[in-house]
Amino acid sequence: MKQKMQFRWSHQIKQKLWAVLLAGSFCLALSVHSQSATATYLQADLSFAQASPTRPSTLSWQSSLSAGVLAHNSGQFSAAIAHWQAALSSITNSHENALLRAYLLNNLAVTYERLGQFDMAQARLDESLAILQDWPTQTLTYWDVSARVLNTQGQMLWHQGHTQPALEAWQQAEMHYREAAADPGTDDASSIETRYWQDVPIEQAHSTGLVSSQINQALARQELGFNADALRQLTQLSQSIDSFPASLQLVTARAIGRALRQVGDFSAAKDVLLKGLEAAGTSPHLAAPSLLNSVQRTTLELGHTLRHNSHRARAIGKIAQADTYAAEALAYYESVIAGAEDHISNHASDRIDEDTPQSSLLQVQAQLNYLSYLIEIGQLDNARGFWPQISLIDLPKGRTSAELYISYAHSLICLQAPVSVACTRQEWQTNVNEQLNEQPNDQTNATLFAAGSVAGSVAESVANLWNPIGDWLVAAVEQARALSDPLLESYALGELGHAYELSGRRDEAILLTEQALLLVESQQLPEVAYRWEWQLGRIYSRRDRDTTASSVMRSPAMLAYQQAIASLETVRKSLRSIDPQVQFSFRDNVEPLYREYVALLLAQYASAPSGIADALPQPAEQTLLTSAVKTLDALQLTELENFLGCNLTRLVNLSESRIDPQAAKIYPIILPDQLAMIVDIPEQPLFFHSVPVPQSTVESTLADLRESLTLPGETPAVLVSASQLYDWLIAPLEPVLASNKQIETLVFVPDGPLRNIPMGVLYDGEQYLVEKSYAIATAPQLDLFAPHETSRSLKILRGGIGLSQTVRGQNFPAIELIQTELEQIPSALTVAPPLIDEAFTISNIEQQLASQQYSAIHWKTHGVFSSDPEETFLVAYQETITANELSEFVRSASAQRAEPIELLVLSACETAKGDRRAVLGLAGMAVRSGTRSVLSTLWRADDRANTALMDEFYQGLNEGLTKALALQRAQQILLAQKGYPAPYYWASYVLVGNWL
Repeated sequence: MKQKMQFRWSHQIKQKLWAVLLAGSFCLALSVHSQSATATYLQADLSFAQASPTRPSTLSWQSSLSAGVLAHNSGQFSAAIAHWQAALSSITNSHENALLRAYLLNNLAVTYERLGQFDMAQARLDESLAILQDWPTQTLTYWDVSARVLNTQGQMLWHQGHTQPALEAWQQAEMHYREAAADPGTDDASSIETRYWQDVPIEQAHSTGLVSSQINQALARQELGFNADALRQLTQLSQSIDSFPASLQLVTARAIGRALRQVGDFSAAKDVLLKGLEAAGTSPHLAAPSLLNSVQRTTLELGHTLRHNSHRARAIGKIAQADTYAAEALAYYESVIAGAEDHISNHASDRIDEDTPQSSLLQVQAQLNYLSYLIEIGQLDNARGFWPQISLIDLPKGRTSAELYISYAHSLICLQAPVSVACTRQEWQTNVNEQLNEQPNDQTNATLFAAGSVAGSVAESVANLWNPIGDWLVAAVEQARALSDPLLESYALGELGHAYELSGRRDEAILLTEQALLLVESQQLPEVAYRWEWQLGRIYSRRDRDTTASSVMRSPAMLAYQQAIASLETVRKSLRSIDPQVQFSFRDNVEPLYREYVALLLAQYASAPSGIADALPQPAEQTLLTSAVKTLDALQLTELENFLGCNLTRLVNLSESRIDPQAAKIYPIILPDQLAMIVDIPEQPLFFHSVPVPQSTVESTLADLRESLTLPGETPAVLVSASQLYDWLIAPLEPVLASNKQIETLVFVPDGPLRNIPMGVLYDGEQYLVEKSYAIATAPQLDLFAPHETSRSLKILRGGIGLSQTVRGQNFPAIELIQTELEQIPSALTVAPPLIDEAFTISNIEQQLASQQYSAIHWKTHGVFSSDPEETFLVAYQETITANELSEFVRSASAQRAEPIELLVLSACETAKGDRRAVLGLAGMAVRSGTRSVLSTLWRADDRANTALMDEFYQGLNEGLTKALALQRAQQILLAQKGYPAPYYWASYVLVGNWL
């Protein structure tokens, strides 16, 4: 007993250290524009260290261990490594210390990873795992240490792209945390848990670790394509929050809310965060500064959630809702700013208040989020009025303050150049157009960039740069170097290079960007490297516009862009790895990189001596066009992955590649100053043509056409816009198509808002394109929809809703001819009696899918397709079927079949109004469910016309026509013979995917 007492800490000291460690376990990202490397998993918590006692013979290792934990939680990672290395050196390499060594090695692995030193991290992790594998008895301490190590193993596997093994590691971690929580330990004085970790509230550490492992599992399941399972697990976690102590309710709610935001369920994220705050509000300990700090962090996370909600709503055309969310987000940020300010002023004279520095950091974090958000939504005047209120002076030095310096400098750069990359978001761009016209970008705002002083080793090179931008970035560089943190230094130098890029000083910009890249190039950090490679590509392309075509593929600009895209390819498994805080708006964060590279390729092709449209392309020029096509395919694939939130290589065999010799693939590309087309005809060189027309003109024409098509009496307006598009897109291709008589199908790989236009409606002044000799199909990404001959013995599952219903606050009118449409499908192609009205429920659909062999589905029901998966759904009886739900049970049923579903027909659906990328929902549904092709309507079609078209379509399939030819013939019959000449009636249909 005497020996046991020597190993006990005072309860008060342990509780104090526990509070410090707990506060660091679920740290919130500093800012939406934080420059630190972030990941989609929760870092393994280090709170276990607080349980280690002090005794005279082990004072050295104990002090080093504790100092390492404090250094890690303050962002001083290199210092933490030094302390833990010292602790390792101070303990004997004996059996009784083995678990302690495993724990310290795990801490080192976590910290090396935070620094981006993955080889070192893996080496320390392997050492820790080796100790645990040889451990003979499974004691309380074994379970606790092994759970932490397994959590770390999961995150290392995740970073390497091994999602399934990562999931399995996190599942093991959860089991070990549960074992640790269930094991009461032992009073045996010789056991390591009694000697080193006695009288500790270890159940709290187990709780946070358990939650961490479960959240990580949910994120991994989503990455593997099991969205429903991921959301189910996070929902179950959120429902268990009430069982936690008040302080843990907040950190747990914050962690779950952040994870829900990452998987795209913003509504559930908001609910769980409010639930955590409500629990804190009923706590008798609310006045405790540490709890107040946690309340403010949770409120900050609420601001982030509403911020992303506003971007999502704006992107899908819900302008009023977006404005409401924006006001709420700003209010939450203001609440944190005011709360932190009150705490600071109330404790201004309190020298022993240890939470005031944290309140100062929180205040600045909230202010910087407020500032960057004002810029994102285009409120530049408000941002210019607000930024002088932010003071970064007297912040405690460390990683956090350096990150804040970078975030602040980034926002100031955006105020100077709001249309640059990662500033004002595209969906809010209309808010700033007038302001930009009034204030040219090439004029420096004298008030904003007043002269300032700089100091340090980088100061000489930035003396004339915009200040205070240069001052704060230099300070960030110096702090990063003092912390021996190359990743942080890379972000600071890269942002400094961005400032030089915008100021026109390209040589300095190149030098700084190359230094930033060098710091991360030898480390496995493609999610960081791509930013600086992209930056170099932009700078070089502006400097070297006269590069000749013969050397273009080896030019610095081309090489930089190629390296950036290659880096993105390695992290394409999850765009959240790039920037989890803004995952929904892929267009603003990644798409510009692909588009800039395509524009550079096409500019070089056009400037080549033989690069004219009617000339036979030379090999070098073909390389340019081939690279452009591959880049467009990569863009489409990445965009679909972003929509689905998972890695498509896990769902689709991308190596399956077939060529249809009778199909011409057309890539229309909307660029800022031109509408370009690349045509791929089998066995022939790629053909290129470009029309010099501003992007704004193209997009306004598309918007006018889309609006006119949805109204039956607007045919004259349709013809005006459709004629213009024909002149741009098809007329230049007519000579090529005419010389290739074998072409039967035009397969469009549409770009941007072109996806929402049925190409068959394009008009040459006498005929629509659908009336010509070409069938038409859409394939958003050709690798995903490789041509594959359709079986002529389709077995179709039928169903739908004819009743008028109000679902999700929307009224969906009755569909009168549902019975007629479903019964006219040839009986030889059907499987079972249709599910109609009250029978068309999710449970009945699942049962029918599971019990019958089928190869096609035909549902006549209302539905909405959107670029937001949560807003993509079909209407069932008194409920909706989301895209994810449909995909889940279609895939589950398809697992029993050797072949995927050939065709999914969704009659009477529509795309979300105002959503420029709504057809992405159609493509996403097809890909996620493994369906080879989808035929659907783009707007609510006339019931009688729709029924007549479907009758003709199935007759065509029965006669052996391809899907595209069957649809073309059905549309021609409707237009010429059935009395429906207006495009409103026959043009609504789009075939997405396999056209054969």
